Amino acid sequence: MLTLCQTALDVIAKHPNIKQLHLPDLEDLGMNYDGGPACGNAYMGASGREFLRRLDRRYAETADLAGETVMMKLPWLEELSFGALKPLHIGRNEEEEYPTLTWPWTGRLEEWLGPAVTDFVGPHNPEYYGV
Repeated sequence: MLTLCQTALDVIAKHPNIKQLHLPDLEDLGMNYDGGPACGNAYMGASGREFLRRLDRRYAETADLAGETVMMKLPWLEELSFGALKPLHIGRNEEEEYPTLTWPWTGRLEEWLGPAVTDFVGPHNPEYYGV
């Protein structure tokens, strides 16, 4: 997990004047997240929707873990990104050891993921056609 990145973070940690850090996309960090299939067929139908929810959940979990790892090593950062993904807020609280990151899904993951498969009625679901 993040082995190459952790080595880079160790080097960067020696330079507390660095305030912005822009890392590669999550799927390029070696954290068991590959971004999922590029072909849309994998996401069709009820099983595809469930697959997409699992993939999105893994995306959020990977961002949470990667962000926490970075902030533990570089708590002075003012800006952080993984590819185009940036936290909405970097929170600093005297009671916490290191800053916390707020992402679009923070505190509302299920809402961010969207409806569960059983609630999903779309063109690839037989219920859409009244079957």
